[in-house]
Amino acid sequence: MHFLMPHLFQSHSQFKKWFDKPVTSIIEGAAPSSQNDGLIGRLHSVLRPFLLRRLKRDVEQQLPQKVEHIVPCRLSKRQRLLYEEFMAASSTRERLASGNFLSIVNVLMQLRKVCNHPDLFEPRPIVSPFDTMAIVSWIPSLAGKATSMHPGMNTLDLRLLNLVLPAMEEMTRWQALRTAQLEHAVTLDDGGPPGAIPPGGPSAEVGSHHLGSSYTVPTGLHAAPTSVLAHRRLVHLAEESQQQKALVTQHAYINRWRCAQRPLYGSDLRRCVKLDDPLLPLRSYRIRSYAGAAGPSSLILSLEQRTAQMTETIQRFVCVIPTVRAMPPNLHCSHPDPSTALNQAHRSYELCKQLSPALALLRPAFVRQQIYFPDKRLLQYDCGKLQMLEGLLRRLKAEGHRALIFTQMARMLDVLEAFLNIHGHIYLRLDGATSIEQRQVLMERFNQDQRIFLFILSTRTGGIGVNLTGADTVIFYDSDWNPAMDQQAQDRCHRIGQTREVHIYRLITKHTVEENILKKANQKRHLHEIVIGEGCFTTDFFKTLTVRDLLDDVVQDSTQPTLSADAR
Repeated sequence: MHFLMPHLFQSHSQFKKWFDKPVTSIIEGAAPSSQNDGLIGRLHSVLRPFLLRRLKRDVEQQLPQKVEHIVPCRLSKRQRLLYEEFMAASSTRERLASGNFLSIVNVLMQLRKVCNHPDLFEPRPIVSPFDTMAIVSWIPSLAGKATSMHPGMNTLDLRLLNLVLPAMEEMTRWQALRTAQLEHAVTLDDGGPPGAIPPGGPSAEVGSHHLGSSYTVPTGLHAAPTSVLAHRRLVHLAEESQQQKALVTQHAYINRWRCAQRPLYGSDLRRCVKLDDPLLPLRSYRIRSYAGAAGPSSLILSLEQRTAQMTETIQRFVCVIPTVRAMPPNLHCSHPDPSTALNQAHRSYELCKQLSPALALLRPAFVRQQIYFPDKRLLQYDCGKLQMLEGLLRRLKAEGHRALIFTQMARMLDVLEAFLNIHGHIYLRLDGATSIEQRQVLMERFNQDQRIFLFILSTRTGGIGVNLTGADTVIFYDSDWNPAMDQQAQDRCHRIGQTREVHIYRLITKHTVEENILKKANQKRHLHEIVIGEGCFTTDFFKTLTVRDLLDDVVQDSTQPTLSADAR
């Protein structure tokens, strides 16, 4: 108004006093009054000479109808938790209480991110363990060469303590029971308790024989000595007695461990359940009662078959990631024996060579425990709008429609791309980074190629010079603050040249800030219809009045005291 008549509307505060009250009452839906009607009439009188409003339906009578649908969407569980936590945060309350415009807009933007997709607000993390350095122990060269200098320290026989379990599996259950009966209890005057380690230790080399009888102390050992020779003889006999006593004690200790051998299953049980070749057909066993069955071969799977069978289970449920990960401890010697180091390297190489084929089957489960990426299906599960959009797109594709999807955020276009790739829809993308030449190529390709089902665009970019009459459906993933931008975006396909009825779907999340945004947009649209639409701005109006007559009337009305009183 200041641009049209600067001499009349010089002060913004005065204009606000004149016209603020009727505009507010119109937005709030109050009942119209004669005073407000007069003010609106004055605005119409001023604007009529300068506006020419002609809608497409006034020019093109055969333009198809445009139908708008509001699609309410619910919040997912994750969206609801993020939404409530953000609103309950103390920082959010401080921003809202401050009254700062930028702070409030920032809060609204964060809430819109949660409504569009929670990954825009808080992405799901990629979980991996914390890698630490391996423990390195430095030992002297003398300690490293001790095993080579003393051959007896090279090997440790664990069979003496029954720690080699596979070796005991060669026994039968009957042999284990008979061996337990061979245990012989030995009672000595100064011997230790049963099972105590003898003075010689379990590593002494003892023949593999069992005790058959006890020993006797020679007669005359405790008699009084009569001569020096007799005394020496008694001392020698005492030493032999002690040696025999230690030897018998050690034999008894080893005998107890050998007689305590027990197999876990036993060779007899393994022979009962073992099949010579589980892959042979069932008829080779000549069992009539199982002639019509699938046979044991279908129950016994190889490692490769069982790994393939458990692949889906591993991908779904193996998700526990260790908190910390480190390499195995390393024992480092400054100057090791060259032959020993070469043997260890060769042994490690042979172990890797032999175990790599077997461990390759466990690699999928091992990798799942090292790094965890969020499941791609969570992209749709975490968002209520995408859940509703999936069903809507499936129905539109089955009915042969083609659609445009508009959104405000460029990052949301990335999420939509991942969503469309999951469901296998053919689409094109246009955003602010698309050049003008590429934009024209994309539009022509979409309008000519009927196989392309969707065109995803940003609302601000999609409304500039875009002609997409090949689509008959518009989907607004989110609404713009300015309803004129949404109107311009949906007119990209509802324009002259369109032959099908255009349906507009607007996704609105229930019980969120998006409902208020839609409400305010409808109020602005309603105000626009009242101020512009009901003014009847047509070319017929210029046939009755001139611009000078309108200006004279407005100036006369503005000088009357009634208007000034109303402004007060």
